Amino acid sequence: MSEDAKKILSYLLSTLQSKDSRHHVRYGNYLRRNPEQIENVIFNCLRPGTLNFLKTGNLSSIDSIKSIGGDTNYQGRGVYLHAIVGLDTHIRIYIGQASNISFRLKKQHLNFRYRRDNKSLHYYALERSSYDSFCILAKLPSNSTKPGMDRPDLLLNILEMWCCLLFRSLPPPSLRQFLPPTYKVLPVAPPGSLNIAVPLDQGTSLYAQSMKIDLRHSKDPLILEYFSDAKEQKPAKIVLAETVPTEFVAASETSDRKLGPYFVAGLTVVAAVMIFSSWWKRS
Repeated sequence: MSEDAKKILSYLLSTLQSKDSRHHVRYGNYLRRNPEQIENVIFNCLRPGTLNFLKTGNLSSIDSIKSIGGDTNYQGRGVYLHAIVGLDTHIRIYIGQASNISFRLKKQHLNFRYRRDNKSLHYYALERSSYDSFCILAKLPSNSTKPGMDRPDLLLNILEMWCCLLFRSLPPPSLRQFLPPTYKVLPVAPPGSLNIAVPLDQGTSLYAQSMKIDLRHSKDPLILEYFSDAKEQKPAKIVLAETVPTEFVAASETSDRKLGPYFVAGLTVVAAVMIFSSWWKRS
């Protein structure tokens, strides 16, 4: 399967360098600087557990998926897989990226308040599950001067996209566009994938456009249920995919609460009174 994975990666990078690709402007020049070296860097980011799963794994077995393993406490950049066992017993997967994997998984995905304020198909599935497990698919080397690491954001986007192709976790139209022509893609995806947007568009205005995929004919009852529930909500609250935060505020790691405007105003008044009192005593 490693040869198969290399073939898919090579085709993806070739597609991004093509002037006919809508991603050419963003990725073309970046990849053309050191195409072979960047391809090697990306391939070597894939963890051994991921390669082993691609050879012998089974996406219909939660134990098989868990065998991918990986350190969920890792605080660097990487790509993860979230396996979710629904109340209907279907196993669904979501593949995502993070600048800080530990923060992304524990402070956001597993944080009820965060999920409540950032609704998505991924979180909709998680709220209707009986079991879930995280695996780490790939890790970017930290403080590296290897080819392509001067733009870790682009490298991470490509890495996530490649993982989505390897696990077929995108809608059929996206799979047909980025997989080699010899690979067969079902007209309608079976239950299993929770990814909607194309990772290559992460960080651009195109990301929202790539989420506009008609999934009304999906075979997944959970997706159909999600769209049915979404009709009763305001459009602004209907989200198909998640935007990955590029920066993390240290304070947000220790508290979910924010200082309200009245509290801040009160502190300002108290400070002003103390300064005036100090000045009055001196005079």
